[in-house]
Amino acid sequence: MAFLDRVLEPPTYGYERDGKFYRPTRLEIFREFGMRLNVFKDKRNWLNVFSWAASLVMAIPLTIFFVKYFSIPLFIAGFIYSMVILGTHGTIWYHRYATHRAYKFSHPIFRFITKHLVVKMIPEEAYVVSHHVHHAKSEQPGDPY
Repeated sequence: MAFLDRVLEPPTYGYERDGKFYRPTRLEIFREFGMRLNVFKDKRNWLNVFSWAASLVMAIPLTIFFVKYFSIPLFIAGFIYSMVILGTHGTIWYHRYATHRAYKFSHPIFRFITKHLVVKMIPEEAYVVSHHVHHAKSEQPGDPY
């Protein structure tokens, strides 16, 4: 457990004060968020910046879709893709395989297809490491979820 206690950098405000769980203020949360995106302060923050930038850049095609191409059938298709296909991929790839190695692929081509089935928005490293910590510290101070 010692490794999982220190694998994720704890927030500057800490998890506990006087032996009790500390709930940070909104200002402390936003300050921490800004510090974690500052690549000039710490070059390791590039992964955080990439994840947020990739997610925010997706607002461009979403806006174009709503302004120029919106139709109910396309909206339903996009909703099914985002909620069903991306959700299923997150479960079978990120959670079940990448984090827990819960199964094996019968051929490497199936692993490749499963891994690259959808557009990647979150690097595997960011999900897998934080998810291991989550399982070790579920509902406790230090749980990243």
